[in-house]
Amino acid sequence: MCPADTTRRSTPALWPAAAALAGRWLTALLLAWAVPGALAQGSDGGRPGASAHAGVPGPAAAEPIASGSPVGPPGAALGAEVKVLFQGKLRGFEQALELVPEACRESLRSWRVWAEEQGFDMAVDGTGRLVLLSASSNKLKGWLATAEKAAKRFDELAPLPPSRLIQRVIPGAGAGETKLQEPPGDAPEGEGTTTGLPGNIGLPPYEEQPILLFHLTKLDQQMTVLQRLAFDHPHLQAWLAEAGTRAGFAIEWPHVGAWLETPQNEEWSPEAELVNRVAQLMAMRRFGHLPFWLRMGLAWKVEWDVIGGIYCFPYRTGFVWATEHNAWPSDLAKMYSDRKEYPIQPGELDEWPLETYRDEFAKRSFGFVSFLVDNFPDRLTPLLERAREEHERGSLRATEGGGWERVPGFETTAKRLFEHLVELTRPDITSELTTYLRKGLKHKVK
Repeated sequence: MCPADTTRRSTPALWPAAAALAGRWLTALLLAWAVPGALAQGSDGGRPGASAHAGVPGPAAAEPIASGSPVGPPGAALGAEVKVLFQGKLRGFEQALELVPEACRESLRSWRVWAEEQGFDMAVDGTGRLVLLSASSNKLKGWLATAEKAAKRFDELAPLPPSRLIQRVIPGAGAGETKLQEPPGDAPEGEGTTTGLPGNIGLPPYEEQPILLFHLTKLDQQMTVLQRLAFDHPHLQAWLAEAGTRAGFAIEWPHVGAWLETPQNEEWSPEAELVNRVAQLMAMRRFGHLPFWLRMGLAWKVEWDVIGGIYCFPYRTGFVWATEHNAWPSDLAKMYSDRKEYPIQPGELDEWPLETYRDEFAKRSFGFVSFLVDNFPDRLTPLLERAREEHERGSLRATEGGGWERVPGFETTAKRLFEHLVELTRPDITSELTTYLRKGLKHKVK
């Protein structure tokens, strides 16, 4: 069972460069004494089955992944040389840096001294979009393989839209490389066109920065990761104390996640923890801020396909039965057994209170994504694209001074996404979805 993900919107003010730099050093000093006590509370209070982990949105302005000092907070001490697993071989850092894809090199450089201080090694997948850090070098290969399975399954379910791809020839390489194309956006003239994509003012860029994954064997390691993140990304400072009380996290920006290998209860699955987080981070990296229910539905579908069951229960407390992991299809059939004449309504998905676990909402979100995968697999990516575009437009507002800012807490409604789904599929789509749920996820649309 994995700690819970939640996305809470931060106030979208653009961070002035000078304030950001000063904030990093102030954070380093404050964190030295203010934060460590939070982690001592533990992630679940010792209750069997309890689960909570945190995820937060990115800042209004996209920051580079290595925006702070490359050596991290003051006082960092060097340790053993960092090794990097790449192409199946554990290599010296400098040698690996010359071989790994260019897209992830800056992230490796940025976290090198931290890794030396903490005794962590790294692993990079062949695409350069997954960077895994662990203090157990002998487990890097296995964890990386699991992360790659999750990323591959996500790619199969929700591939990058062709409209956002171009082919770029690498000088001297003699081959093309897939690169993001800047799609047309509705950005006002002269505002924010260098931050993200044209319609993406004040939001992180898509598909550019790698996903960083931290394998943790004990809770104290999490605080060292959080301290470094807050040092480099001031918008995370307010979230830090809350995150320190929970095991693991997945952040919208920067794309960073962590999972705990040490069992927190009898049903704990470290593999499922990793798979679910990779799926969430892949979704945020590709489609930006999605409604919580939709992002988790995607993550649960990937987890179901890769692991063979559901082990991630966001914000849930209480005992978890072993039979629950594979029971969601039959549970949905019971929930909708008397709904033949009354189709599912949008509120049954997005009236899920944030930072809570609601069993019925969780299962519906999983069922929704499963329905599209089983019956309209080529419509899932277009729907996610429309969700991305809705958020880009709907969360942007003009300021009195003639500038632009992001609306804090803006969420695209399920009602609006249902309207898009009708356009993408058929008018009776909600009735077909309800039948699918009522039949335990076994209905095929004719």
